[in-house]
Amino acid sequence: MSGKGEPKEGGRMVFLPYVKKGKINIYGIKYTETGSTGQGASYFSKGLRFYYQNANEDYALNYQNIGLTDLMNMESRIVNPFKDLFKDCPAMVNEMETMKNQMFQRNKEAKQEYKDKQKEFKNLPKEEQEKLINIHKYTFYAIERMFDKYEACQ
Repeated sequence: MSGKGEPKEGGRMVFLPYVKKGKINIYGIKYTETGSTGQGASYFSKGLRFYYQNANEDYALNYQNIGLTDLMNMESRIVNPFKDLFKDCPAMVNEMETMKNQMFQRNKEAKQEYKDKQKEFKNLPKEEQEKLINIHKYTFYAIERMFDKYEACQ
């Protein structure tokens, strides 16, 4: 993606498992990374990535991949890719513009909602916490809500 959150040709093809199918497909992976810093030290990290695809398109994007230089353009970096994802639903594109204007005004409320969702997630059995579908549902619940609205779009 460009620094303004606009999709650009990457030239890479990756095969990822479905987390959820719908008008917006969600793909996800858990990964472990190990390596050397070149200074004799090694590192080990675990992570996960989610990719979203409009079912009418032949590409999926990782919308959480925000680099340091992109932080200056945070609003457009977050909103523009979703506008592209929802481009075939004008009501959702308009909602993304409204959301952009409200995004940084809901900080306190959003933090509490996030804490509540994390508490719900921690109450799930361990095997349910390991499933990508549940990780996405509880960690990226705001995105899930947008996808539900998009599913209802005519």
